[in-house]
Amino acid sequence: MRKSPRFRHVATVMALAAIGLAVPGTAEAASRPAKSASFTSGCPTGEVVAVASVNVRTEPKTTAPVLERVAARDWRYCYFDSVKLGGRYDACGHTNANGWIHILSKVDNRWGWSAMTCWNDV
Repeated sequence: MRKSPRFRHVATVMALAAIGLAVPGTAEAASRPAKSASFTSGCPTGEVVAVASVNVRTEPKTTAPVLERVAARDWRYCYFDSVKLGGRYDACGHTNANGWIHILSKVDNRWGWSAMTCWNDV
């Protein structure tokens, strides 16, 4: 009995599908989200350290006046569990973020807001 070209095509597709299912980890790796950089969970310790140079602003938005520019690896006091949703920003490896934390600026000891993706808990 002679097999039709359509049967061969279907058989080939089925064989390739079976091979794809037999190779472990390929489907899981494709559906796994990329690992994101870590950052503060909202100032649970009262202190944070900057992962990069970052601004402390008067309001939680990128257009607000800057109170202070903090250098990478400098630490600041922060208000416990102070996460606030504000203006969106791209910073420190994150895009379209909008979480801000309350930071105590060393300029006149004023409280300001800074992009939470640029801070790690101490």
